[in-house]
Amino acid sequence: MSASPVECRQIAAHSLLLEACGRVTRVSMLTQLETFKTLLTRMREATWIIDTSGLDDFEPGAVGVGADYFRAFKAAGGTKVVFVSGLATARLAAFTIAFAAHLPLVPAQSLAEAYEMLGIGPAPSRHGAPDSRSSGTRVKL
Repeated sequence: MSASPVECRQIAAHSLLLEACGRVTRVSMLTQLETFKTLLTRMREATWIIDTSGLDDFEPGAVGVGADYFRAFKAAGGTKVVFVSGLATARLAAFTIAFAAHLPLVPAQSLAEAYEMLGIGPAPSRHGAPDSRSSGTRVKL
């Protein structure tokens, strides 16, 4: 598991996964924004899963950076966002930003359901297997 509460990686040819866990701050969101943008440059018609199922809390400043992610996704021709969260405040923030950006945001109950919605195969197991953050393409900046 990464030391950062936010991590972004490519999980399929045209799909990105942004995972957030614990307490997310503006700074932790900013640490992955350039990685996100770099990965987007390698894709056409990208799809994006946001998994906040491990999120405990976030500071208000993180929401503004979240809007930067959505703007970058839309500018790169992104087509669909699937959102996994049990935290009502995170859902409200994400749906508000997606609405403002004119991007479809689809809720999913689990990471496995999100993978299925995008047709990219089974999601990595979180139990009995290596951490799901250990697979995928990462960009070192």
